[in-house]
Amino acid sequence: MVLFADCMVTRKKKAGRLQPSWQDALNTLWRKHRWLIESIVSTLKEVVGLRRCQYKGWHKNQIHFELLFISLNLSRGANILR
Repeated sequence: MVLFADCMVTRKKKAGRLQPSWQDALNTLWRKHRWLIESIVSTLKEVVGLRRCQYKGWHKNQIHFELLFISLNLSRGANILR
């Protein structure tokens, strides 16, 4: 399984194989922050309904994602101020 985060690739070890030491170190670093990223993605998928791309083309989808993240940040800020 390959996970992409900021152009860095973390790999899950395959059954019966050992990972290189550098891969273990990289996975240890990313493990601290992976839960935060996964919670944001799961919120967008379940609450907002972002399971598939709505538009064709990278540019239109990028604008859509930016607007979704702005609205998510505004709603989180409103919840903090309550």
